[in-house]
Amino acid sequence: KMPRNHQVQEGYHQVQDGFEDFEVEGVLNRRMVRSGTGRSKVQYLLKYVGYAEAEWTDYANCGNCRSLTRKFLRNGG
Repeated sequence: KMPRNHQVQEGYHQVQDGFEDFEVEGVLNRRMVRSGTGRSKVQYLLKYVGYAEAEWTDYANCGNCRSLTRKFLRNGG
């Protein structure tokens, strides 16, 4: 299982500035989540290379895999 609050990258894996980056294989789903303060945020269900289970990841942590999220949305996701 990978740690929460990780940063995700498209096409590479490394540790930099104390954050471990994970390679994203694909985007499986999208959802809106409401926080305790009533604010909504977008999450994507990401499949990571080398991990069996996909994980919901905040869009804010998807900075370097945004091309995959755009492709998912273009394809009707």
